[in-house]
Amino acid sequence: MNPHETKTLWKAIQSRLSLDPDGVPGPATAVAVAKAIGIRPEIARDRPAPTDAFPVPASPASAPEFADNPAAKLPPPEPSAPEFDERSERLLGTLLEKVRPTFRRLLRIAKLRAIDFGCDVRIISGTRTFAEQDALYAKGRTAPGPKVTNAKGGQSNHNFGIAVDLGIFQGGSYLDETDSAKATRVHRAIAEAVKAAGLPIEWGGDWKSFPDIPHHQHKTGLSMAEMRERIVMGQAIV
Repeated sequence: MNPHETKTLWKAIQSRLSLDPDGVPGPATAVAVAKAIGIRPEIARDRPAPTDAFPVPASPASAPEFADNPAAKLPPPEPSAPEFDERSERLLGTLLEKVRPTFRRLLRIAKLRAIDFGCDVRIISGTRTFAEQDALYAKGRTAPGPKVTNAKGGQSNHNFGIAVDLGIFQGGSYLDETDSAKATRVHRAIAEAVKAAGLPIEWGGDWKSFPDIPHHQHKTGLSMAEMRERIVMGQAIV
């Protein structure tokens, strides 16, 4: 940095510190800088001010001595934008905290794989209550519609915060309903990519008795009864 740039920088710093911006870092500047970065002024007076660099504090407004200086207060950081669509983010939030990173990675992989088919993927189901599970179980039995599950309340991994169902979409159309053949091809491609990535995920499409192609669940190594028992005992299942 040349002398002109250095002086310009110090002028900007002094203006920020509500000092006379003469571009010369004298004792007053040293004291103001010390307060900004949490050094006692008496120590700063014994140290020469830097001539070609300035350590910018992470949050000068948080220093007690600096709190009343409006020029030093920085705006709060912008909130980070959601990574996925609102529904997917909301359903990810229903899962156990420990498994959320795995399912976020799963959804990233799924979206990248679906692009090859001109499609998008979203999470359409996350954690369910026992009552919600019972209502699904009733379909095709005591309620209208086709059978969608063989699991009653307490018999699904959705009831324990470790499972999601994915939906395949194209141009606003839900392909699982409008083009099930293509949706199945996309689901299978996603499952292969997830397996190749080595995620601790079990795919419902691999089940023999009642394949559930949209379904992905975190592996626990526990039976359903063992998971229910651990929940009752207040113990972790993953």
